[in-house]
Amino acid sequence: MRASRLALLMMIFGGQAMPASAAGAEPGWVGDIEPAAQEAVVVVEAFSAAIKAVRIAEASALLDPNVLVLESGGSERSREEYLSHHAQADAEYMK
Repeated sequence: MRASRLALLMMIFGGQAMPASAAGAEPGWVGDIEPAAQEAVVVVEAFSAAIKAVRIAEASALLDPNVLVLESGGSERSREEYLSHHAQADAEYMK
């Protein structure tokens, strides 16, 4: 689970990928995802919703302490580093 969650978070913040809900997908779209990935997708959706609503503490609880976030050619190598550098800016961007 950690690897899947990490990979999905890296895709969202390291590239141009956006969660399906941000792209206007219909509710229940998770059923179209491979069963092995569904739990990770739900976590990423919850994280994205928390960041978008500027609920940083809630988003923080969904991140592994050792998460690697790749963003804009750089990286944050832990939850604390991400929260102290880009979480608030990401929240503003996703509003």
